[in-house]
Amino acid sequence: MHLSSPSPAAERPSRLVLAVAGILVILAAAVAVPMDAASADPSPAGTFSPSSYLTVTGTGAVNAFGHAPLYGSAAGLALASPIVGMAQAHPYCGPAGLPSHTPCNVGSFGYWLVAADGGVFAYGGAGFFGSLSGTALAHPAVGIAATPDDQGYWIVTGDGAVHAFGDATTLSPATSLALNAPIVGIVGVDTGVAGQGQGYWLVAADGGVFAYGTAAFDGSAGGTPLNQPVVGMAAMADGQGYWLVAADGGVFAYGTATFEGSMGGTPLASKVVGMATTGFDGYWLVGADGGVFAFGTARFSGSLAGTDLTAPVVGISTSIGLLV
Repeated sequence: MHLSSPSPAAERPSRLVLAVAGILVILAAAVAVPMDAASADPSPAGTFSPSSYLTVTGTGAVNAFGHAPLYGSAAGLALASPIVGMAQAHPYCGPAGLPSHTPCNVGSFGYWLVAADGGVFAYGGAGFFGSLSGTALAHPAVGIAATPDDQGYWIVTGDGAVHAFGDATTLSPATSLALNAPIVGIVGVDTGVAGQGQGYWLVAADGGVFAYGTAAFDGSAGGTPLNQPVVGMAAMADGQGYWLVAADGGVFAYGTATFEGSMGGTPLASKVVGMATTGFDGYWLVGADGGVFAFGTARFSGSLAGTDLTAPVVGISTSIGLLV
């Protein structure tokens, strides 16, 4: 089902149809059984894998699933503020189904974590280009997004102020926006096309979407009565559409992004806190308890559901799958 301009009435039938399937997914997540990667994932070595993803908790613990490489985490560090989000370096590469033949440079794979005080922690091939740590912020940081070449990133705070580092260009004022609800995340345009220019979307808790630079505005849930606030966003690899996810697992699709299912209307052990995409017709949702729900081409490769966590999960990221 494709929802280009979702409404409660438009989404409700999909939720009912998917109720039974959703229950099965919950059971799968609860036991955290990994897939047989050798038989389920034919991706070439070192390319993006639809079964690979990372999750991060508020203490900075990063957990890898599928063939996702783990380069380190902030777990065990004395953090001044909790981790609130992460971004992946080189989330899409290789020729299969992608808008460009982006080469896979294993040395550049990595990820960034961002804390509520704007502190940034870089791992693997992800470079450190600065942070807001020690800066007096009017509102806490809520997300981070990388530039297309991974040589910079943006940090956004809850009032919509965006701060650029490395080769990231300032595309929106580093001041507060006139918002009806706080900003909850930022997603960068990353098509892998040389010279594409930079762009990003901001998403607010009421479903409002704000597009800057090369990011296209394809609609939002702003003004739509929601059962639960929006908590995350993911964009298609070609930049031609995006999805929003609410805390109850409801998913809203815009542009050419396809609706592949949701957890809306299904009883959840914990609220959904984020989403990540395979790039086109698949995505994962993650709950605060670490439960992972896979839709479309996204494959389930395990979760932290049922695990005794020292802090809630706060995000999920698409990852390169390093197959051998």
